[in-house]
Amino acid sequence: MKAIPQQILDDESIDIVVSSQVLSEFYWTVTRKLDPTLAEDVAHDVVHHLAEGEVVPIDGGLVDAAIGLARRHRLALWDAANLVAASRAGCEEVLSEDLNTGAVIA
Repeated sequence: MKAIPQQILDDESIDIVVSSQVLSEFYWTVTRKLDPTLAEDVAHDVVHHLAEGEVVPIDGGLVDAAIGLARRHRLALWDAANLVAASRAGCEEVLSEDLNTGAVIA
């Protein structure tokens, strides 16, 4: 499973968009929850690399839209927030460990 994200990170023809929430969750997860954890300086470098692309901020309007999406589709709020952020950025595909492969959510 790790090979796919690495291929995407290495492919310069792919535009990577993340939300500010995703950057925070990534750093926390890889430095605290993984076994073994990723060194904090390495994790910081990855966050810095990801932040060079488009970062969608989480604001009140996004949270409001995410609540509606979460309620309609019975999603976790943070998953819905990531989907709304992706929609705002015009993303056609979303990579997530939490959503079903091939799911279409509108």
